[in-house]
Amino acid sequence: MGLPPVVVGLFVYLILSRKGPLGFMGLLYSPTAMIIAQTILALPIVTALCHSAIRNVDPIIRQAARTLGRNIRPRNARSHPRGQIRYPLGDHRRFGRVMAEVGRS
Repeated sequence: MGLPPVVVGLFVYLILSRKGPLGFMGLLYSPTAMIIAQTILALPIVTALCHSAIRNVDPIIRQAARTLGRNIRPRNARSHPRGQIRYPLGDHRRFGRVMAEVGRS
């Protein structure tokens, strides 16, 4: 599901090395570079889990909301109760998956 940590590390190294596009910033081997790499590692996981939480909202709820005058689209799924329940639960799941990925790298 996520990106391989070696590939992300190589990508960040190439971007932040002295000859790279962001080499002038001097961020290589700094905590900021680690944060950038961990963010790149976590982004696909968090995106996929958010997408699944939004997609798993019951279509009947969307239809009921439309009949009551609300324009519900998948990106607005958080605005109704079922979507709000899945987001906090998903936060814990996302945090756990990201920490597992960070531990592996």
